[in-house]
Amino acid sequence: HWHGIRVPNGMDGVQYVTQPPVNPDEDFTYEFTPPDTGTFFFHSHCNGVSQIGRGLAGILIIEGDEPQAFDAEHILVLKDWRLGENGEFLPFYTPEGAGRAGTFGTVRTVNGQENSQRPFRPEKTSACASLNIDPTRMIDLGVEGADASSSRRRQPHRAVPAAYLAYGRRDARRYPDPYAGIRESFTVRDYFSAKPRALASFTSEGASGPLSGVEPRPLYAPHIPKPDLEKAERITFRFSAAAGAAASIETSIQADNPLAKELLDSLCTGQLGLWAINKAQWPTGGHKALPPPLALLQDGRTYIFELVNGTPHPHPIHLHGMW
Repeated sequence: HWHGIRVPNGMDGVQYVTQPPVNPDEDFTYEFTPPDTGTFFFHSHCNGVSQIGRGLAGILIIEGDEPQAFDAEHILVLKDWRLGENGEFLPFYTPEGAGRAGTFGTVRTVNGQENSQRPFRPEKTSACASLNIDPTRMIDLGVEGADASSSRRRQPHRAVPAAYLAYGRRDARRYPDPYAGIRESFTVRDYFSAKPRALASFTSEGASGPLSGVEPRPLYAPHIPKPDLEKAERITFRFSAAAGAAASIETSIQADNPLAKELLDSLCTGQLGLWAINKAQWPTGGHKALPPPLALLQDGRTYIFELVNGTPHPHPIHLHGMW
């Protein structure tokens, strides 16, 4: 499943919605032409808890619209890992965590490393893309020691003091901000934590000098139909806790397959549903027999979705396959 890439609905990678699950020893080819440039990522969807917990995700960089390259480019992939003191994986989720804000990891990393250290040339202008691929952690990303500005946004330059990264979100900055005149080493921190936590440090190498003349322009605007807000229909989706009733799930993987328990988790074969939308629990009756849709939309019409979180916990929400 893809984040940020506008792919055809059939290529969205959601089991029993756009395609059957890709079972052991099977394969599926995803074919599409990327309409936009940028830094994106993809991940396994059917087994989102344990497979992403093991790191089954990838970064995809689509190039093609930069008139001038940065002096250096960095990618920060933010992810927690549920590891015990012996270095072995802990259970990827607990019932208590699953019914609240999620089961958090015990080790926080950037690109798979704790306390990531990176070299930084103060006279160079660097682009830095940050991606939160952790399925639970919410991150309020900020910079201490240097100012940063948006580097690849579809709008004119503006200062961006911090970026709120829920799961699946991405952010792009350039360091240092030439308008601020600060050229030092700096630290990227998570300010959403109870105590600000350092995620990565950029250490200055070499003497300061005049900044290079990189002045990136905004990305090309994507070709997206303009919504007709005056005639838009508003639809409300209320997110709440479910009763936790058992769900009947079917799978084509045989029970005696030793990979079955390892490859499938609660998203495909779970027995309890913890959350509901408009009081409708998902799944109900198994994924192969999809429940009635929450709404029926008409192609070409404009809609406004109002998402109401009726729980005391944060819930990142995004749309699948709607391009």
